[in-house]
Amino acid sequence: MSSFYVFKESSSRESLESELARNREIADCLPWEEFGTVTPLHLTQESQDDLFCFVTRYETGITLDQSRDINEYRKAARSLGIIHRSVKSKKGKRNYRAVLEERFACPVLDPVRPDLYRAWNFLWEKINGIHHDDQDPQGKNRIVTPDGRIIILDSVDKGETDQCIQLAKLTESSPFFEESVDRRVGVLRSYSMECESIEMQPLLEGVLAATPIVAVNAYFYSSQGRADSDMTETYLQNALWALRFGRNEFGWEQKAVDKMTRIIRALGETSCPW
Repeated sequence: MSSFYVFKESSSRESLESELARNREIADCLPWEEFGTVTPLHLTQESQDDLFCFVTRYETGITLDQSRDINEYRKAARSLGIIHRSVKSKKGKRNYRAVLEERFACPVLDPVRPDLYRAWNFLWEKINGIHHDDQDPQGKNRIVTPDGRIIILDSVDKGETDQCIQLAKLTESSPFFEESVDRRVGVLRSYSMECESIEMQPLLEGVLAATPIVAVNAYFYSSQGRADSDMTETYLQNALWALRFGRNEFGWEQKAVDKMTRIIRALGETSCPW
């Protein structure tokens, strides 16, 4: 099977048409021979009382987080850079910290929330403050086709989110990166070549600082049954490495790192929070 079909329903034709238009905008800015988006086929309403139906075709392949090929991650980073250079959200900047604090106000995070909000200040300070269209580029949102194209699955406009948060989702959702700085830097360079020239050391530090933050976010979604548990474990393991590396190579304060490390370990040891 080379493709499959998905039906999305909504009471709002306008919202589906907006998603269609945005999908085309993203597709149009990418070189078609290397990249693609899901293929919109039909927007219809069977009767006046029915919901609107949006039909799309998805190409098959592996999700990016399953890949063991650095070139596929570099290609995905290039596509993210091109989109960030070319596509502007109509919703403006998101205060992602505020978004997460509202999201995390749930019972599953009650045991760690007060300590988390005290401990993660130093991480947010290291994130560079650059915002781009939120592509949510974690590995499950990208398909690598048998012919090597990168297919982007999610084109919904979510506003503009921190650059470092998005890049951390791209790299740290995959076990491929392990404890390799070179692999991460290679991906960040591919992104930077397409989007904007950025000094690599501050960008790497910002992405590693974002890693524990996106790991807690992944844990939240896993606790709701809305995220892959293996990918969540990968995020948490990569977060522990990022904290060690930040302490050893960037001089992050030992006490702050220790507090955040205890929180990540506590989440990792809670194998079935729900």
